[in-house]
Amino acid sequence: PMLPMTNTSGDVFLSKLAGDGSFKWQQSWGGSGVQAPHALAVNSSDEIHVGGRFESSINVGGTLYNSAGQGDAFVVTVDSAGQPLWQKTYGDSFDQSVQALAVASNDDLIVMGDNNGTINLGGGDLTSQGFTDIFLGRLDKSGSHVLSRNYGDASSDNVLQVVPAGAKSF
Repeated sequence: PMLPMTNTSGDVFLSKLAGDGSFKWQQSWGGSGVQAPHALAVNSSDEIHVGGRFESSINVGGTLYNSAGQGDAFVVTVDSAGQPLWQKTYGDSFDQSVQALAVASNDDLIVMGDNNGTINLGGGDLTSQGFTDIFLGRLDKSGSHVLSRNYGDASSDNVLQVVPAGAKSF
């Protein structure tokens, strides 16, 4: 059975199918405003990471998160059965969005996105130097901050993809 969408302007919809195409499970995360997934990655334990942007609010596993401004970045991790393990939201009164995810060889999650204001992934404020900057973060398997950096100048800088190069680099 398919879950109904809770919002006509956009929800996050995640489903898992078996190798033969048969339905296994699904999750839907909605709220007021738009919730848009932009990136997906799977670790060695078959946990699925989803990242993107939400406006107004997003409801994940019965917990409602409210945006601090125009749009906030989010990361949700579910187990192999689709149950939420942890979720993080990041943002301020401006616009932030997760655009790329990758899993390092030690299962740390590499998070990259766009930041129009100030974002804090757990290691201190990263403030845009111009219109849009790129943020880079590394979270451990439980979603805790490992490192974060900001890249950009006075012009608009955007990220498309991240590729890990090993346990300690990306």
